[in-house]
Amino acid sequence: MAEAEAIGVSNLFVIVGLRIRDRRQFLAMSQKTLAEKIEVQRTTITNAELGRQKLPLDKISQIAEVLGVTLHDLIPNSIVNVKISIDGSEIDVPLEIADKIRGLISRCIVADIADE
Repeated sequence: MAEAEAIGVSNLFVIVGLRIRDRRQFLAMSQKTLAEKIEVQRTTITNAELGRQKLPLDKISQIAEVLGVTLHDLIPNSIVNVKISIDGSEIDVPLEIADKIRGLISRCIVADIADE
């Protein structure tokens, strides 16, 4: 999965496809079996693994569940960023820490109000 770390958004689906293929093969699962479990054609899995088909997020999530991994395991961290607003400035942060930052900010606001 190291091939993904510094790849741009245009290659997102290639990276996701490689990660799906790597995990599926690790589990010795056929494309047909994976396709049946998420109710798509086998060719959909083939094309997704080659980065030729852009799967919707709900299908990628279903694949992750079937393969026993998280969505974050399939999607590169360098691409999964969200914007958060702090004091009127927007910053991009990795999805996996955005909720932690929001929680810290909320606790700071509550603590600040309590101190008044």
